Amino acid sequence: MSKIRLLIIVFTVLFLITPVNSAIIRGKVYSWELKPIVAVVEINTTPLQRVVAENGSYSFDVPIGVYEIRAYSYADGFELYCNETVVVKDNGIYTIDLILFPKLETTLDEDMDNITFEIGEEQRIPSTVLAIVVLAVFGTGVGFYVYRRKLKAKEVEKTLVETELPDDLKQILDLLKSLGGRATQKELREKLGWSEAKLSLALADLERRGLIEKYKKGRGNIIFLK
Repeated sequence: MSKIRLLIIVFTVLFLITPVNSAIIRGKVYSWELKPIVAVVEINTTPLQRVVAENGSYSFDVPIGVYEIRAYSYADGFELYCNETVVVKDNGIYTIDLILFPKLETTLDEDMDNITFEIGEEQRIPSTVLAIVVLAVFGTGVGFYVYRRKLKAKEVEKTLVETELPDDLKQILDLLKSLGGRATQKELREKLGWSEAKLSLALADLERRGLIEKYKKGRGNIIFLK
């Protein structure tokens, strides 16, 4: 009888110390200017997990599965937003850097909903005329929407140009100078220790500012300092 009890105790202990299938999702939160920002980050676990990345960092403990990570913040009058899908296949640490972009609201649908036509019993409008009126109103709405998007894009671009060059971009330029003004994108990523998404966005920013030139070679890119 004592041996049976001993076996039960051993199996119970082994069951309790069996590791749980879980992983850690963590990373940094950046604005579209590649600056760490304070943001709300949440993941659709059950129950929902939500943290405030006050120091630009976040971390979640999750079981194996597929998750949606959502982050949002407010800066300079813009609502910044990011949504990422993460597939956790095994235990371990998953590093996902989040880059938040301005969320441009669309009011075209709301404007179209407010358009009404009142046709009385004795006021018959030919279908051709009605179609022309509808197309004209729709074209006006589309034109107004496109104009607002272009105006908003110009405001964002102006803000970006007038902003002092971020430290991350300066770091890339300094590294290129130390490498003789030329390096592959893979070499830059290995030396900086950044994610591919962050480096690609930073290089695109520098190329738009006219500070670097990027040339395709094979499966990679070569970056030249202007």
